[in-house]
Amino acid sequence: MIMEKEKKQRLGTGRVAFLARKEEIKTRIEAGYTMITVYEEHQKQLGISYGQFVNYVNRYIKKKENEPATEAPKKDESAVEGKKKGSTLDSLKAQINQEDII
Repeated sequence: MIMEKEKKQRLGTGRVAFLARKEEIKTRIEAGYTMITVYEEHQKQLGISYGQFVNYVNRYIKKKENEPATEAPKKDESAVEGKKKGSTLDSLKAQINQEDII
């Protein structure tokens, strides 16, 4: 008895299918549907596991919602200047308060 095997999907085809339906999936999730419900609606077209679906939702849909709209932290200027002037020891000496030593 000869059984035909299903063709193995190429790497990335599930992601492409997800991204093609991204806005539709986002709309359903924002409307209050659970991720499992949305996944079941698109399962055959996506061809990915539920775990991978959750990863893609977190990466491509929820990523921007969860990140605060703040600037990236700036580097400490004194530490950068200390490295420019001389050794690391020199920059540490400049940062030590004399009252802390006593």
